[in-house]
Amino acid sequence: MLATSDLPAGVVNLLTGYRKELIPTFATHQHLRGVGGVVSADERKALQTGAADSVKRLRLYLEQEAPVWLSDDAQGLEAIRAWVEFKTTWHPIGA
Repeated sequence: MLATSDLPAGVVNLLTGYRKELIPTFATHQHLRGVGGVVSADERKALQTGAADSVKRLRLYLEQEAPVWLSDDAQGLEAIRAWVEFKTTWHPIGA
């Protein structure tokens, strides 16, 4: 599905592995700009500590606070607003 979509290469990346190995890497990797998900208290602490060096955006829910993704409350733009960056590009016309 992704191979035939209109998304540019690199927009969607699927990474597999064990959580205990991936979380420290996600937290400290300089090219990741944000991490979101449902985590345990220990995982949350590791992500917050590691993310402080690269000033990455975090949206973490503890397991007991996990949102119901199919509810009406989770269907608005507020869920993604923290992840969107707006940039203005000027296109001069003429010489």
